[in-house]
Amino acid sequence: MQLLTNKHVFPYTFEETVTAVWQKYPNEMSEHVKCIDILDRKYDAENKTIKTHRLITCQQKIPSWLQYLIGKELTKSRVLEISEINYKEKTFTLKSLNVTGGKVLKVFEKVTYKPDFESKDKTTFEQSAYIVGNTSFNKINSKIEDWSKSRFSFNAQRGKVGFESILQLLFGNREFEAMAVREQTLSSL
Repeated sequence: MQLLTNKHVFPYTFEETVTAVWQKYPNEMSEHVKCIDILDRKYDAENKTIKTHRLITCQQKIPSWLQYLIGKELTKSRVLEISEINYKEKTFTLKSLNVTGGKVLKVFEKVTYKPDFESKDKTTFEQSAYIVGNTSFNKINSKIEDWSKSRFSFNAQRGKVGFESILQLLFGNREFEAMAVREQTLSSL
């Protein structure tokens, strides 16, 4: 089993960040995401939550040794994502699990967005993923897990850059704006 964790603070409000999550795909940094289908969405007015089920279709190149094990058709994978926005508690949680290739590999992911404790104008992003090889052979499991961890990390880094570009497109470049204000303040001294 492999565990990956990421934490980041985006210089955008919780509301802005949640808005951008729904517009994250397509983006040029996450070309492996091919299609997103909303399967179900429910609003709970009493608890002020929205729960959404989505099916995400991804396609990416995999090493030939892995293609030999799982077959070429599994280069196109589907992931079930269940998300919940809680407007009372100001949290947005997404949980996902691959629904294809489960006989060989299982990937459980959890992502949480919430307002940053230090600044309400920022949003904290936390991600954890468990990658588990699911064959009868430990050596093959380790090799599958190592490759999957590397690919997941690569996709997560590119996904972050792509998401930041969506945030900037929708709401401007906050880090740049903050730097410009600091430079203007220094030049006027």
